[in-house]
Amino acid sequence: MRFSASLFLFNQFVTILAKSIFTFFVSIYILRETQSGILFGVSLAISYLPQLLISPFGGYISDTFTRKKIIIATNMLNIIILCSVFAFSHIIGFNILHILVLIAMLAIFDIFNAIALNASIPNIFSGSDVQRIISLRQSIASLSKIIAPFMGALLALYIDLRIFLVVKACLLLIATFAIAYLKFNSSTSKCQKNKENLFVSIKEGLLYAKNNDAVFVILIFMVFMNFVFHLGYTVPIPHLINSTYEMSVTQFGWVQSMASVGGLLAALFFATKVKNGNLKKSLISSTICMSLVLTLMGVVAYMYIVEIISNFQVFIFITTFNLMFGATIVLHNIPLNIILLLDVDDKYRGRIQSIASLCSIISPVALVLSGAIVDIEGMGIVLPIFSGGALLLLTIMLSKNKKYQR
Repeated sequence: MRFSASLFLFNQFVTILAKSIFTFFVSIYILRETQSGILFGVSLAISYLPQLLISPFGGYISDTFTRKKIIIATNMLNIIILCSVFAFSHIIGFNILHILVLIAMLAIFDIFNAIALNASIPNIFSGSDVQRIISLRQSIASLSKIIAPFMGALLALYIDLRIFLVVKACLLLIATFAIAYLKFNSSTSKCQKNKENLFVSIKEGLLYAKNNDAVFVILIFMVFMNFVFHLGYTVPIPHLINSTYEMSVTQFGWVQSMASVGGLLAALFFATKVKNGNLKKSLISSTICMSLVLTLMGVVAYMYIVEIISNFQVFIFITTFNLMFGATIVLHNIPLNIILLLDVDDKYRGRIQSIASLCSIISPVALVLSGAIVDIEGMGIVLPIFSGGALLLLTIMLSKNKKYQR
């Protein structure tokens, strides 16, 4: 188990680190070059659009073909795309449009990769180890995201974005070798020949989700939660930091990394201290805390605009709240992921993971809408407060749902 866990977590560290640095690098590039909240929102939304179109196919393929081969193949395809864009950029140039196209192309294969990998976790590790592995994976993800803003800020100062495409390709190649040596058990190492066609298979997955009361309610909740999360946090907070607070690149990197520090601490706590607790109660309490912290971020922005607090004070407040927010996200995600893995039969696991991915179906709308709203003077502070209140209401409704309580 130790060797498999080491390989798996190393793969996750390298993969997430490369993706996080790339995302930060692109965010800095777009915000600094254009100063446009809506263009920043569009760049984030584009990464979700393939998810909406591809996820059903990803679930079907994950439940039908060899998951290990899917993971390796999608990594190699992303490497080819990155190297190709780097080569062609020296011939036809490189601009914002090329970046948006690249984000969409990488997102397509990331969907197949993520669904296959997530669905494989219970097949690589025993049931008693799944909670610990998911918690440690979340710790690795948080650690990667702590490092990414600093590395991204440093790289943005000294190298061209195109050079980092090659760096990311090399990191993905290393991660692929780790997966190649990882042992998958028989349920995923052999091709599962599904006799049903694509649409019948997808329909069966939907019916399975509908008949599993707790899973179905959680999936519905995820749709609305993703919307209010992206509406109130993903675009408004970076926009406030860069445009309203006018923090430096280094300060922006520091604040962004604090969410990952909080996530790392929370994940380590969950992995070492939480033993077979009530996952559903953990999900509710962490989401309530998330909504309160998000609201406070909006309140801090208002206090800054009316000159109640100084630049230094807002830096301290936003750093602290981002730390807390990152912790609540992880304490929300871990029980959510465990429920969606262990409460689902293996033969449906890929399709349920794809349905979970589809729960972000309206996230692009939230990102673009949020980007448009923050460009209106004074409206950036409204979104975190509104979204925090909406998230709290949604969480209370989930906690009272009888199907969720079963």
